[in-house]
This record gives sequence, C-alpha cells and structure tokens, in this order.
Amino acid sequence: MWKYLLDENENEEIEMKKNGCRYLAFVDYLGTERLYRNADLQLDAIVDRRQELEHAIQILLQPFIAAKEIEIGVFSDTVLIAGPSLPRVLHCSSLLMKFVLEKTINRANRIDCRLLRGGLAKGVELRTTYLRPGPRVHVVPFFDSSLAFSYELGGVRKGSRLFLSDTVGDEDLGNLKEFVFKWQYLSGVGSPAVGIHEFLWPGYVYKEEPAALASLVERAFAQWREYVRDFPGTREDYKATLYHFDETIKCMLRSLIPLRDFPYGVEAIKRCAHVILPREADYMEDCDIRYIWGFWFQALLVLCTSKLVAEHDSAILLTKKELVRRGYLDNFMAESNYPDYKALKELFQSDLWRANRGTDESEVPPGFTPQL
Repeated sequence: MWKYLLDENENEEIEMKKNGCRYLAFVDYLGTERLYRNADLQLDAIVDRRQELEHAIQILLQPFIAAKEIEIGVFSDTVLIAGPSLPRVLHCSSLLMKFVLEKTINRANRIDCRLLRGGLAKGVELRTTYLRPGPRVHVVPFFDSSLAFSYELGGVRKGSRLFLSDTVGDEDLGNLKEFVFKWQYLSGVGSPAVGIHEFLWPGYVYKEEPAALASLVERAFAQWREYVRDFPGTREDYKATLYHFDETIKCMLRSLIPLRDFPYGVEAIKRCAHVILPREADYMEDCDIRYIWGFWFQALLVLCTSKLVAEHDSAILLTKKELVRRGYLDNFMAESNYPDYKALKELFQSDLWRANRGTDESEVPPGFTPQL
C-alpha cells in the first residue's frame, strides 16, 4: 500500500528523519471556532477564509517557497511556515497577517472581521517520508518539535499578534530585536502571562513607510469607533468579538515605537497620537469609556517611550480631564503598576500630569487592577 502512494521517481529512502533546528510559525484565523460551531450557516464564510489564505500564500510566499527558503503546510484555516532562517519565517508570517488585516479594513464589515494570529518557536526539524500523498491521502510531512509550542502561543492574548517562544533568543533575532516587545507581565483578558515576547509585525512590515502604518491605524480606529458605537452586546460579548480588533489596533500603536528612529517615524507617531487621543474638536463621546481608555493608554505609552511627551502636553492633559470626568482615572493609572509601563508611571508622577488636577484624586491603591 505504501509503495503505491510513493512517487516512483522519488529515490529518497522511506524513513523518519531528525534534522537540525529550525523555526516554525503556526498562523491561523481568529474566531474560526465560532464559525465551526454554526457550520451549517457559516459554510461560505469558512470556505472563503480558506481561499483567502491560499490566495495570500500563492501571491506572497511562492518566491520564498521556490527558493527553498521556507516550507509550508496548510490545513483547515491554518498555515505552518518553517525554515532555517528566523528573519525569513518572521517575514513570511508578517506578510500573511498584513494581507488579511488590510483586506479586513478595506472590507469594513463588522460581521466579517478577519484577522490572523501567530506563534513562533524554535525546535528540531522532524519529518517522515513513510507515508506520501496519494489518492484521498494528504500529508504534511513535517512535525517539528516546535509545533506544540508555537500552537500554544497563538492563544496567549487576543488580536492579530505574533508571539515568540522563549526558545527564540536575542542571538536568533539579530537586528530584529528592535521589533520585539519583551513583556514582563502581560495584562489583559486571559490568564496572566509572564516573560512573553511579542514581535511587532506591523512596525516591521511598514518600517520603510511609517506613514502607511499611520494611515492604517487611522482607518482601523475609525472603523472600531463605528463598530463600538452601535455594538448591541454586553462586555462579555465584546470580549468574544470586537476585542480581537481592539487588541490588533493596540498592537499597531505599540509597533510605532521602534519606528521612532526611522525616516518619518516621528511624524507617524504624532499623527496617530492626534487620531487616538481626545481633543477639543472631538471628545470621543460616542465611545464607551470602558473600551476607549485602553487606546488612550497605548497612545500615551508610545509618546512616553518615544520621548515625545513635551510636544503633546495639551492632549495629555485633556486625556486626563476626560478620564476624571468619566470616572475612569483610577483604572487608567492602575494599569501603570505593571512593570512594562514604567515610562507611563514616570508621566503620572510628573509635574505635567499633576498640574491643573481639578479633582481630589487619590493615589491608586496598590494591587488595584482595571477591568475591561
């Protein structure tokens, strides 16, 4: 039977091989489980996602496949991208995530909001040639030891985000280190995650055109505001649906940080701060404070980390004024207790933030944790 499945022109010996180490990314769609639970009604959506993924692979990854720089396996709504070069695997993963995100923003359909997420790990290359593709037999020949770790990383947090295993070190990343956000304690919806590294893929793919990333942030945020303005559900419903888009935009904002030293990077940061933070002409009254405060927080984080606070003092003070008016200042400031937000903690202790308080705000109690 097995001989029948073999390509007769293939002389490779039938065996299981254990080769050297390589990198593997597990990239799949967010929210697919929800579709499969209603498969009778969602068949077209499921098929269309798969075709979208195959189309992206065909037009974006073929050059790298042909050059034997990567190897891919596709099943369901998932693509495995494996190769000996970490930069190449990260690049290909980022291209797919960019493709799907841009299509979603261009589509502007809350009901069909598609996003890819990913996890990447390093491990031993494992493959078998015992069973080959044939009639009614479809085989992904590799099952690297990194597969389980990369799959697990995809569920660390919501949003179109790419997390790296601790098997990937600085020596592997090289000059890509500047695009890695090393979380000490990753807060948010989900179990606490400690020591997680996130590859800021939007910053990486738009590093040569920061203005394009700023434009994408502006369009995505405008869509999010439209979505949340008419959102009929509860906070739990939000966490299960729009929160993926929410966290994706926040990832895009953090991705501006490494662009600070790239041409036109500062301009892109300023543009996004203007779009995200409240201003006299737009207090963002249409946005529930439970949802909008996280965007303001990330925008201030970018300004603080990029050393651009002084140029946005009026916007920062207006943000504080709105937080006080809407009764959410304690939640906002409490988030800065996490070690990853040291730059914001310094802002909150500065004369700028304490000036013109206009309220009898008290110190945030230790251990106070904001709730979405």
